Amino acid sequence: ATQLLRKGKIVIAHVLHNGFSNEKKGGTEQHVQELTNSMTEAEHFILYPVESGVLAATQFNNSVLEVKQHIPIGEPSLISSLEDLQLFTQFLKDNAVSVLHIHQLIGSTFSLISAAKVCGVAVIYSIHDYYALGSPQLLNVDGLYTGVPLHSDICPSNNALTYKEWQDTVRPLLESVDTFIAPSQIAIDIFASVYPFAKDKCLVQEHGTQCFSPYFRLKNHTKNRICFLGYVHASHKGRELISALIPLLIAQGIEVYFLGTSQSEWQEIEEHPDIHFLGHYQKK
Repeated sequence: ATQLLRKGKIVIAHVLHNGFSNEKKGGTEQHVQELTNSMTEAEHFILYPVESGVLAATQFNNSVLEVKQHIPIGEPSLISSLEDLQLFTQFLKDNAVSVLHIHQLIGSTFSLISAAKVCGVAVIYSIHDYYALGSPQLLNVDGLYTGVPLHSDICPSNNALTYKEWQDTVRPLLESVDTFIAPSQIAIDIFASVYPFAKDKCLVQEHGTQCFSPYFRLKNHTKNRICFLGYVHASHKGRELISALIPLLIAQGIEVYFLGTSQSEWQEIEEHPDIHFLGHYQKK
């Protein structure tokens, strides 16, 4: 995208699974909002499913996300025909989109990649989770963490397929992606254990936080600690459960840390010397 910007203003279409005002907003949406705010040289569209088989194409107008167009893409499926995506390809052409930045394909289709390539649009794929492997959080059908799944296991993202069948289906599409972006080396290592080609064209943009003493001087700590990671102040990420747990943890003498959220987002939590907010993730 930086190289394209040098040639003049570009248009980037970001694909998400939720809109920014949706009650399901999470860390991915927050990341994209920050990304678009920081890249003012480019024009941005935000695309996300609003109903089965329909994407909303939206843009910011004075910090308000406005729907510009609804784009039918056929029934949600792992892959779709280019015929089903005719209106999507027309959208890319009509708006002179030069980059399709895929953040999340839940609720749409991996064939958005091939549709973009047909139009000569560069494709960036950000690894926010492991949906491309067949399970966003690498959980099995029983909700248990498995790590990199076995080929023969049933794929929780589509119970009619094994992981191997899912991965063999999306592999050719992912191979045509121009650039992958990962939030850590660990993330791309896991992704590349299934799709090795991704490693050779991946940009690792570390997400984390600075080390502020005494939080990370483990040799000096005398209490047990627990850390809540990510966008956990959202209700669908467990806010109510965490709020109820905090007094119980403090009563047990356990120090509580939050990384990925700030104190201003937790008005219901009273200040306490054993509760620490490390702020939002920092990108370098």
